[in-house]
Amino acid sequence: MIEDHRVTEMPLGTWAVKSTAAVDVTACIVSALRSVSLEPKNIVSASFDGASNMSGRHGGVQALLREHSPHLIFVHCRSHLLQLALVQSARSITEVKRALALLNKLYAMFSHSPKRLSVLQATEVAVDGISHKLVQPGETRWLSYDGSVAVVLKHYSAICLALEAIYADAGDLSCDAGGLLVELRKVSNMYILCLLHSLLQPLARLSKVLQNSEGNIAAAMEMVKAVLEDISQYKYDVLTTEFESTKLKVVDAGVILNSDSDFSCCTKLARKFVTDVLANLRRRFSDDVSQLCSMQTTLREKPEIGNFEGLARLLQLDSKDLQSEWKILRRVSSDLSSQTAMIDLATSPEKIAMFPLMSKAVRLLLLLPLGTATVERSFSTMKRIVSSSRNRLDSDHVRQLMLLSVEGVASPDVRNASIDNEAAMSRLIDSAYAAWLRKPRRLGLADP
Repeated sequence: MIEDHRVTEMPLGTWAVKSTAAVDVTACIVSALRSVSLEPKNIVSASFDGASNMSGRHGGVQALLREHSPHLIFVHCRSHLLQLALVQSARSITEVKRALALLNKLYAMFSHSPKRLSVLQATEVAVDGISHKLVQPGETRWLSYDGSVAVVLKHYSAICLALEAIYADAGDLSCDAGGLLVELRKVSNMYILCLLHSLLQPLARLSKVLQNSEGNIAAAMEMVKAVLEDISQYKYDVLTTEFESTKLKVVDAGVILNSDSDFSCCTKLARKFVTDVLANLRRRFSDDVSQLCSMQTTLREKPEIGNFEGLARLLQLDSKDLQSEWKILRRVSSDLSSQTAMIDLATSPEKIAMFPLMSKAVRLLLLLPLGTATVERSFSTMKRIVSSSRNRLDSDHVRQLMLLSVEGVASPDVRNASIDNEAAMSRLIDSAYAAWLRKPRRLGLADP
């Protein structure tokens, strides 16, 4: 919703569903909205991942919700589209799959044993002067591989030397350490890791943009377009320079490398992977929602004839009427592409009266969700609240605790709290303890 000149998201709560069938999920959504005095007919947009029961055009939740709100706009989660494109590209090339599996095995090797971890940390300090923890790659958060690759490349020599020490020790998993060492010594794997590092960095930053709850979707799609243009002009000479620098550093540290593949084969593989990533990203981000970047360009550059075809089709408005209002709106001297200007156009009584369709279009544009990142964060909050040792809470209690956790006032850090904060925290603790004492307890505790 738009409140106090800001686009804000607010969780309504959690409700139990009978099953994951689209009919049951839709009935639960409709009932939940009405329980908080919201009418389903006013739903502007719905965003889900690609699961058929949620996103299906004919029998999915989005289709069933359109029976209540005919003009509902479905937005496939932008972060999920990015993830799907990268996963599909990685799975199509065996060498990349093998390099990613190597990262997972390295993390398991050192994180599951304090002894092996201490060997790695001591080696990192001795070789690089500083130690960093290996980052665990996540299958559901594919772009977490960016952090994992960055740490491995930074301490490539130290990791190889640590694996040598573990293998020479002939202890548990020494054979596994030897196998990982053989893979890390391969020049082709080093080249692939350098390729992943250079390619995943901008995509990881883009993922953070797509998870921002306060941004507007038109500006985010403009960022997607910019990243795609950057990948299409990928600098292979920069990749070669990074690879040669890493290789020289590793050799100087005393690691013996194995030239298992011709350099021309490595560059051919890199070109194939970059081409696949670019093709998959363009295919995933080719829907009407992704074309909204043209709206951001129109508002910023103020051309005489605005590009409103995609916007009108998505929002079911008349492009000719939008163009008629645009002839006057473009003459406004201020910048129209900023978030503040768009909110003013959507909420200002004068702008609404003068440009009713443009105001409605921008208001709907601001309300379109980028994806389901904030919902996923709420799920993480629920997992912290409902645990194996706290699993008998009813749905109302869970909803109240989640709202306190997500929307409640942050508790001050007692180490940095002011006198007023400390006093407020003491009063809160005292009142909570008094409420706890009102319930009969087996333990006989004296009042404070």
